[in-house]
Amino acid sequence: RSSDLGPITKKDPIVTRYFTYWFKEMTLEEEEAMMHDPDKACHFLAHNGWVMGDDPLRNFAEAGSNVYLRRELIAWGDSVKLRYGDKREDCPYLWEHMKKYTEITAKYFHGVRLDNCHSTPIHVAEEMLAAARSVRPNLYVIAELFTGSEYIDNVFVNRLGITSLIREAMSAYN
Repeated sequence: RSSDLGPITKKDPIVTRYFTYWFKEMTLEEEEAMMHDPDKACHFLAHNGWVMGDDPLRNFAEAGSNVYLRRELIAWGDSVKLRYGDKREDCPYLWEHMKKYTEITAKYFHGVRLDNCHSTPIHVAEEMLAAARSVRPNLYVIAELFTGSEYIDNVFVNRLGITSLIREAMSAYN
């Protein structure tokens, strides 16, 4: 309990939620039981976010990462981390679904914004932009990059063919 903010509850947690699900509110014991049920566990989604000082080219949600366990993630409650895998065969439905979505977007818009571009595995962004450019070869690509490194920014710009960047005022160079 915080004397200034009142009791800590699910509605008013002490820390940001890292996971979300589309089920009714339930007790912690019910949630835990669902996590161990393979038919229901797949509906628990990890929030996306940013890890200060981490390598933006590393997928912090892959096996071997302790970002969620150590609570190092600055979680964004309005988005989830999608698990594409290393190649199309790892999750063919997701790759195909997002490719179709990307092609439709390129059909109707002359440009796209890659919000938090540094949070999308670069091999996924390369494939999706290739699909978009197959529909609209002169696609304008504006990307939000907060890598903290001019070198890593150049990796993204050159591999993805980014037209222009969005910067936070505090992160911009000179």
